[in-house]
Amino acid sequence: MYSPTQKEGKEAMAEKDISRRAFLGKAATGIVGVAALGGTSAFLDAPQAQAASWDIGTEQDNFSCDGGESSAAPIPPLDPPSQWDEEYDIVVVGTGGGGLNATLRAAELGASVLCVEKSSRPGGTTMHSTEFNIFAGGTRLQNEAGFALPNFPFDVDAATDYFMQRYTWVDRDVMRTMIAKGPECADWMEDLGIEWEFDRNFGYQGLIVKGALDDGFYPMKAKLITDFSYNRSLDFGAGYYFETPCDGLVWDGGRVVGIRINDIYGENERYIKAGKGVILCAGGFANNRSMLREWIPMAYKSCVSSFTMPSDTGECIRMCLGLNADMDGLGSFMVYDGGLPDYEMGSGPWHHHMYSGDNQVSRQPWLLINSQGKRMPFVAASTAGNLPEEYSSLHTTIHVQPDLIMRQPGMRMYEIFDSHYDEYIYKLMQGGWSAAFEPTTPGIENLPEFIAPHDWHIAFDNAVERGAIKKADTLEELAEMVGIESQKFVAAVDRFN
Repeated sequence: MYSPTQKEGKEAMAEKDISRRAFLGKAATGIVGVAALGGTSAFLDAPQAQAASWDIGTEQDNFSCDGGESSAAPIPPLDPPSQWDEEYDIVVVGTGGGGLNATLRAAELGASVLCVEKSSRPGGTTMHSTEFNIFAGGTRLQNEAGFALPNFPFDVDAATDYFMQRYTWVDRDVMRTMIAKGPECADWMEDLGIEWEFDRNFGYQGLIVKGALDDGFYPMKAKLITDFSYNRSLDFGAGYYFETPCDGLVWDGGRVVGIRINDIYGENERYIKAGKGVILCAGGFANNRSMLREWIPMAYKSCVSSFTMPSDTGECIRMCLGLNADMDGLGSFMVYDGGLPDYEMGSGPWHHHMYSGDNQVSRQPWLLINSQGKRMPFVAASTAGNLPEEYSSLHTTIHVQPDLIMRQPGMRMYEIFDSHYDEYIYKLMQGGWSAAFEPTTPGIENLPEFIAPHDWHIAFDNAVERGAIKKADTLEELAEMVGIESQKFVAAVDRFN
């Protein structure tokens, strides 16, 4: 049996002036798109805690909902065992950004800490995300630059009012806490050794790890943050179990006093006592379709895929529901600006990564129409400088597009482009996470192939083959494929092309 240990000697870790009339030729291709949301246990044969590296494996973790219907039922608590297998001051569940920093902070303060993770490596969904951190102000770096929203000097309440008006968050107290504590967390991490700089795509509002964008590549750069937190927590003596799901909270009648863990096969259960508390940072339930249907029916009905990693299946939330906790902030979910309906078509899993080439093509500013033949505005991330002020933020626009989509008849939009897409996609000059990846893209080696092919053409061609992207020789044929009245469809293209 292994106990969590620390490894000694850790390793360091075109043109833009395109005529709209030139977009459509004889052969038409259309995308049906809508918003997208995004082994053994450590006490047997799993690897002991070790320094993080860019080697995150070649296959998906061996848990995944794969678009399946998981249970939404509350998970009842467990009674304390007659004998505990291990005991720590603090037990943390989940190694995403929240869990890693909770582990790091507790260990830094001198607590004995164990963090359990059902995946085989640290980082969670956070690790797979683009790396930008949005602050209204208040960090040392922003104070030195004289920046704060809506005005400098930084005022927590004024910033909270500002963001409450721009986003659909429900709980003002939660928003205020994030705005107040976010800068403190950034400065604390800086004190521990991380170096921040301003994100050139977000200006003074966004902080990134220094040097993260030297190669111009966004995807997976949040791994720099999760690796930092993981490795620093090892310095303070924190322990980790990987491939070790928490499958129950232990309740003594007055408080949660520990957890039960298993291996990923549901065998070899062990009870871990938490003398001072259990911290749950196990992500959301974007990949649990049953929970979406139960708690966020709008997302269940209108979103066509999940961009989060397959591990977001909501078990810890169900454990809290089993202790009579309640849900909060259910109107606060966010979606991103593109997606293909693979799951509802039966041609792919519910999880569909936002960096996949077919999704990246669908996020370009093609001709967008709804089922009634009305043109939709394109407000997603673009190099254009003529967007209204409320859409001018790159961070804002990637959430505005899906809001517009979900207000359309049938909660769908249709992107229309012709057979010259391979040429135009480079001239559109989409940046950040909307860029079409090539094998020669700088930094592409840090994006595992199981997340997204390094050549966008592969994912695009696969989407055409499975029917997620419709291809036809005439507009009339394409209209029939996507289910729009032919006369409306052709008239819309003739009018707006």
